[in-house]
Amino acid sequence: MAELEMKAESSTPAAFVFSTETQVLAARIVSSIVGSGITALAVHPLEVIKVKTQSTAATPFGNSSSSTKRFRGGVSIPCPHVMPNCSKKSGASSSVTRPRRGMATTAAHGGEVARTVSMARYILRTEGYTGLYRGLQPTLVMAFPSNVVYYTLYDGMAEHFRRESGASSGNNSAASWWNPLLAGGGARLVSSTVTAPLEFLRTIQAASSSRRAPTSMWLQLWKLSSQEQGLSTLFRGIGPTLARDVPFSAIYWLCVEKLREHQLPSSMSSPMAQLATDFTHGTIAGMMGAIFTTPADVVKTRMQTMQLKAASKTKSTKAHSAWSVL
Repeated sequence: MAELEMKAESSTPAAFVFSTETQVLAARIVSSIVGSGITALAVHPLEVIKVKTQSTAATPFGNSSSSTKRFRGGVSIPCPHVMPNCSKKSGASSSVTRPRRGMATTAAHGGEVARTVSMARYILRTEGYTGLYRGLQPTLVMAFPSNVVYYTLYDGMAEHFRRESGASSGNNSAASWWNPLLAGGGARLVSSTVTAPLEFLRTIQAASSSRRAPTSMWLQLWKLSSQEQGLSTLFRGIGPTLARDVPFSAIYWLCVEKLREHQLPSSMSSPMAQLATDFTHGTIAGMMGAIFTTPADVVKTRMQTMQLKAASKTKSTKAHSAWSVL
């Protein structure tokens, strides 16, 4: 009987034997894809609000020559080009309204929060709840290739750098600082480049305020690639995109790896405590990365949406550079 079991084991094809590292990587990819889908459904409305707010003309309150839209509470925002319905016909004023007493109008006093709420109200009034989920399809579609490429490359590069430098977990050598920076940045460089067309499509869909039924995602990509600049149109804004994503991932993984060095071993903590620890580490790392890369995100959004505005008026596809946006 023992001999039969040994023969059965020896006859098992090698292709079906996965190492522990491969199983862990596969689990991380699957969980990240599922997590990306759940996250997209939960926070995509905030992404749409962010894109519309960033694409708004950079005109501060109290110093605007463009038309504005007044919302409840006395809060007014400049009418961006992505809001075609925001005009005098729809109740816009050519001057900025004075906010109520106690209502902050600067970012330092909570103006950004008021602007976010006002933008959300505007979208709900003019586009309905579906307006908060514009660009969701490209977000869900690019979750699979982005996460597969990203985590596969990160794990491979991180292991390679650790092996070459001899740095191990918990080592305070210089290599333990550079390894997550290089692995995180390098992995995101490739994955962001691969999914750049879908990222561009997501941005322009989120910035759109059209009431017409959304066109097929693949048809939109084909139309964009059929413009004067060809396939390069799909990579418009790739510079600011990489300037945002690469540093963010480098900072994120550096923070995560360094925070892991000071946590208790997983065998000494309960599953819920480990989950809470991982969530806290990810939150801190994400906040640190966002602080340094938000300016590049604003440039990316405006660069892509400004081009759409120019193209709709002049039928020209001449791209705006990041410097012209700045």
